[in-house]
Amino acid sequence: MPRENKSARPETVAIHAGRDVDPASGAVVPPIHVSTTFERASAGTYPHGHSYSRESSPNRSSLERCIASPEGGATAVALASGSAAVLAVCDAIGPGGHLIATYDSYHGTLKQLDEVVQRGGLEVTLVDTTDIDAVTNQLQLIFRATSLGGVESLIEHRASIEGPNTRAPDNLLRLSVGLEHADDLIADLDQALTSG
Repeated sequence: MPRENKSARPETVAIHAGRDVDPASGAVVPPIHVSTTFERASAGTYPHGHSYSRESSPNRSSLERCIASPEGGATAVALASGSAAVLAVCDAIGPGGHLIATYDSYHGTLKQLDEVVQRGGLEVTLVDTTDIDAVTNQLQLIFRATSLGGVESLIEHRASIEGPNTRAPDNLLRLSVGLEHADDLIADLDQALTSG
């Protein structure tokens, strides 16, 4: 659900997102649903939107709405582990794509990248992410901007944006990937690069 009150601070939006009143009890704090399976209608559909908890659950849906809301996102994805998150990102990039990762990642992540991801056709480059030149040399495009018009920001180097009095570490890069139609993304980039 997109952020409705754009004037509210992100923490206010987050605390209210995904917190529907429980219709069965009137509770304002979401209940913890421990069920692993959910009602299936005679037509084979799942009227409440959930079939099996490994796929989705009311608890996870509530968390995902809470995570998406402060950024104005339509949705978010909550996964059970960092390993699952790494594989989901790699799957989204797909074979023939290029992933840049820090060389001092968690050992299990490095093993996944080497033994699973690269064998699946995704190119992986390990770099020293404390060296901004090492990172930017691997990028086809870097644009230092607070925003390209919202959630479409590609990469942001806070220290160069905020200046010498920033509290942001110099080696912090924020990457935001918006999933949108390719033509819209190209138009956003064109607008940002020609107006700067």
